[in-house]
Order: sequence, then structure tokens, then C-alpha cells
Amino acid sequence: MTQNTTASLPLRPLEADFIPTLEKVLAQKNAIAGIAEAVASRPLKDIYFVGCGGSFSSSVHAHALLCRHSKTLQAWNLNAAEFMALPPARLGASSLVILSSHSGATPETTQAADFAKSYGAYVVSLSQELNTPLANTADTALVYHSPRTVTPGKQLLLLQLVIELLERVDNVDVSAWRAALPALPAALQQYLDKQEAVGDAIAKSIAKGGDIYVTAAGANYGAAYTLSYCYLMEMQWRNATPVLAGDFCHGPFEMILPGAHLVVFHADDDSRAMTQRAIDFARRYTENVHVFDAAGFTLPGAAPEVKARFAAIALGLMGTRLADHLEHHTGHSLDDRRYMYKVEY
Repeated sequence: MTQNTTASLPLRPLEADFIPTLEKVLAQKNAIAGIAEAVASRPLKDIYFVGCGGSFSSSVHAHALLCRHSKTLQAWNLNAAEFMALPPARLGASSLVILSSHSGATPETTQAADFAKSYGAYVVSLSQELNTPLANTADTALVYHSPRTVTPGKQLLLLQLVIELLERVDNVDVSAWRAALPALPAALQQYLDKQEAVGDAIAKSIAKGGDIYVTAAGANYGAAYTLSYCYLMEMQWRNATPVLAGDFCHGPFEMILPGAHLVVFHADDDSRAMTQRAIDFARRYTENVHVFDAAGFTLPGAAPEVKARFAAIALGLMGTRLADHLEHHTGHSLDDRRYMYKVEY
């Protein structure tokens, strides 16, 4: 579907509350440490990240970190409706269930909170505010108090929880991770600022039309999912598909034709070779290969491997800001919906 590019909307400014929001998130470290302490002795065996849409994809980063670094805990990332329809056999008193909903009122997610508690699991909620159905059900509620600094708020809350769990349950030395956290809000803001021209150019190209494929690997796949499902399909009504980079050459690459777009979230970690393979292939068949590169993200004082673990948050910001630039170039408001909040579903 080709958008109307003759009209435009003003470009939304970068969020004034961005750094303050993330600093307030970091200030919840004692509450997060309390969660880790409460569940570590249950004993904790399984962690379930549960949500829908963008709230589901916000936990991909934390899930990937636990899978990569914990030898003790099993982690799962599940859609809220599937979590209830197909309950894991391991769900029980040794489980930590973390449920995310920006509004705190997503029906499937609030129901999943009650469902998890019925199995004896410890329940943690992530939402914009307290005193919501989800937060009121949870054993502990974490909040980020922002209407727009949403995904990085969730990711940073979860990152801190992962750090605490790895230390308490797996005895992993996370001192370098913890030491790097205070510099993260300013570093993310700097990366946002540096990428403005890149995002504008990509949006200008995508606004002309054509199918869109978005690829990433590992901890960065959440950015591809959110950009495709939430921003491109839901908010811009465009044909878009997220593709795991490892699967790109196992079918999806057949759709890379002249006029198609490939957006790549290019990590600066051990998954980089997979996205580089997709970039190299796609550039042979379409001019529209758009790359957000984590190599440009810097985190002062952090070792390269620590920066690489945190870079998924920076890449996720690129998808959110790309949506702002698309709104500007297409004239299609990010707040427009055909069905969501308007009809029965």
C-alpha cells in the first residue's frame, strides 16, 4: 500500500522526559533487588516473560540475556493468550512470571496475571502507572511513568532484574554490567541524536511504498517485531514482516525484489555475521536496504562486551523514532486505527 506523500505532519520532537524517565527507572534498583531476593529462595527455576504485541517484544532482550548467561534458570517469552491456553507444565511455585502492559489493563495480560497466581507463581507487573488492574494483581509492580518513553523503560527495568538474578541465582560477576547502568540514559540519548538523519532518510524511502521486511538476530529481534507489528502494520497500515536473521536465507529472501525494503537492526555482538549476510544478499537485488548499526552506539566507561549486551535497547529506539519520521513523511498519524479501540475484537 502506497502512502500519501503529498501531505505531511510535523515531526514529533525527541521526548523531553527521556533521560529523566530512565533515571527514575534506574532509581527502582532497591525494589528490583527485593524481587530477586524474594524469588531466589523459592527456589526459582523458571522465568516467564508474558505480554502481547509491543509488550511481548519488550522482553526479548531480557529473555535472550538469561538464555545466554544463566546455567540455572530456564527463561521463556510467551504471548499472554497462549500462556493461558497452553500453560507450561513447569509453571508453579518455582516460577517468576513477569507481565507487561503499557496501560496495565490489556485483557489477556491481566487475566494471565490471575492465571499465574492460581499456579502459585510470583508475579511482577510492568506498566506506565500503578493502580491498574495488572499492577493491583501483581506481587510487585514496576512502573516507568511515561506515555512515550515506553519500550526502553520496560527494557531497563528488566535488564536490572536480569542482573540481580544472575548474581543471586547463578553467582555471575555482574559488577561491570551494574557499573555501566548510570551512563546508559545519556548514551541512549546521544545515539538517538546521532541517528536522526539516518532515520529521516529511511522514512523518506519507505514512505514511497513497497513491502517491508525487518530483520534482526538474538536480543535485537524485539526491535524487528515491534517495528513490524506495532509501528508499520498497526500505526502506518503497511505490509511488513519481521524475520529472524538466521532464517532470512531459508525462504524470506525470495521476497527481496526491486522496490522491496529491508530494514536491518545490525548488532555489534556475536550475531552480527547473520545480519551482515542478509545485508550483503539484499543489496544485490534492491536499492532499499536500510541499516541501523549498533557499532555507532557508545557507552562511556563500559567494556565492549558490556556495551554489546546493552545495545539492543539502543536499536529498539531506532524503530520508535523511525515511526515518528514515517508519520512526518506520510501524513498518516501514528494515532490512527481502523479497528483497535474502535470495534469489538
